[in-house]
Amino acid sequence: MSEAARVQEYAGRPEESLRTCEEAVEWARRARDTRLQAALQLRLADTLDRLGDPAAAGLHRSAAERLLQTEPSAYEIRSGSAED
Repeated sequence: MSEAARVQEYAGRPEESLRTCEEAVEWARRARDTRLQAALQLRLADTLDRLGDPAAAGLHRSAAERLLQTEPSAYEIRSGSAED
């Protein structure tokens, strides 16, 4: 689903990408895959930045940080934002 969201965004359909990514986050949550959920939260944040909603993007980045702090063996996952 994450790759589908990426393709939708590249195709110029960011709103569809956003919905697909939100659904993917929900599936990762249900599967209790913390690392995947955090990565998807970051993808969601990047999409929201491109849609012009930095406040919502910041909330998703914070959620990803919290998820990674609760996952002791999580690898570092970085956002593609300009903040890096």
